[in-house]
Amino acid sequence: MDFKAEYNQPVAGIEKVKFRAGYTDYQHQEIDQSIVTTQFNNKGYDARVELMHQPIADIEGIVGLQYSRSDFDVTGDEAFIPKTLTENISVFLVEKYQWNNIGFELGARQEWQTIQPESLDTKFSSKEYDANATSVALATTWQFIPDYELGLSLSHTQRMPNAQELYSNGGHFASNTYELGNTDLNKEKSNNISLRLSKNVGDFNFDLTAYHNQIDHYIYAKTLDKFEEFRLIQYTQGNAEFNGLDAQAKYKLDEVYQLSVFGDYVRAKLDIGEAESGAINNNLPRIPAARLGSRLQADWDGLGGNIGGSLEYYHVFKQNDTAQYEATTAGYDLVNAQLSFDSKLSDRQSYRLYLKMNNLLDKKYYSHSSFLSSIPQTGRN
Repeated sequence: MDFKAEYNQPVAGIEKVKFRAGYTDYQHQEIDQSIVTTQFNNKGYDARVELMHQPIADIEGIVGLQYSRSDFDVTGDEAFIPKTLTENISVFLVEKYQWNNIGFELGARQEWQTIQPESLDTKFSSKEYDANATSVALATTWQFIPDYELGLSLSHTQRMPNAQELYSNGGHFASNTYELGNTDLNKEKSNNISLRLSKNVGDFNFDLTAYHNQIDHYIYAKTLDKFEEFRLIQYTQGNAEFNGLDAQAKYKLDEVYQLSVFGDYVRAKLDIGEAESGAINNNLPRIPAARLGSRLQADWDGLGGNIGGSLEYYHVFKQNDTAQYEATTAGYDLVNAQLSFDSKLSDRQSYRLYLKMNNLLDKKYYSHSSFLSSIPQTGRN
């Protein structure tokens, strides 16, 4: 259930108040020969308030408060984590300022988190987690010539570990692993920089972004041992470095058709000296391979509504940068398509019919970023 509300100009100096609240009651059962062996339950609560203030010396922005709570419980044969109550409260602000053709944006967030485990099973730790994290970001965009923008963003972010990373201790067969948590995990601290060049006006537009992330105490699932395809993993941390590129370009062929190309690449590894014991490299596990693709989109009016369609092809390259106990994943090609029809029954009623077709070539392929990288992904569907 979700609830949203807005109130315009409630008091002097406040342009708008926005409120959002949500409640989720989730459950799934894992069944073996008609017998429920494990049941997962999670009740989530979330609330957020934002105040948009009127411009102060041409500076506009919002301040806000957010609260979230998660009651998570696993019972049965696969209870690899104790019942936990996670609560998080945070305050944040985002401020913007425009000076001629240069824009500035400042963001900051302070959050506090507690995780309380509860279990009668002595294999689980009863140590409570209580910490806080601070994140700040500064971004600027410069329209150096008409229609073209150059953007630079700098940020320092912190992330606290979650309940699974802290308290796991048991077989998790959905991922074919035995998971070990670590209650001594520190929060991640990441210093990030990204440079972006874009054009978003006209028949031809593009977006090219390069980024570098230096992360202290990066948390990841380290494989300690492997028997056939079943692995023993433990959540551990080390200093890591991520470098990547994201790019896309679009060209409007005419009033109906648009052609685009896209690609992404990331190289992630532990710092020299932080490599896993016995490994011949310092690659991080489950890092996706580079991808390059194209997409043809169509959008036209007909049959009393709007008809849209797309045909997409992309190639995922071979992933050779493997961590200890990881195997190389072969490259593959995927073709996907989509067709949709939007129309109105009246001024107040509308509908959409759509068909999505994935992996049209019915390729047998494997995802390197999956815990189940030795099991094929979904075929034609």
